[in-house]
Amino acid sequence: MRDYDPETGEAPYHRAVVIVQKGRDRKDIQRYVDPLLVLPGEEYARIPFEGLLSRIHNAIGWDDNVFGVFLRPDGTKEILHRGPTDKDPNEI
Repeated sequence: MRDYDPETGEAPYHRAVVIVQKGRDRKDIQRYVDPLLVLPGEEYARIPFEGLLSRIHNAIGWDDNVFGVFLRPDGTKEILHRGPTDKDPNEI
């Protein structure tokens, strides 16, 4: 199977999928300088959603003690952290 049909311009998969994060989305012409995650098109097409979400989660370096974000009317944000003795919010 060919990767690209020159007559139609179609390919079975995207060449690549680039996932960027706000603040890490600077480009050098067409290339992202600091992408969060880059996957070959075929891998992206085959990965289950939970696997993709896990890879994004790991790439962000999310703090597992964060359980929410409070958005105030003035536009400021407060990140809500679980303390060392607090229960997991998913278990409540």
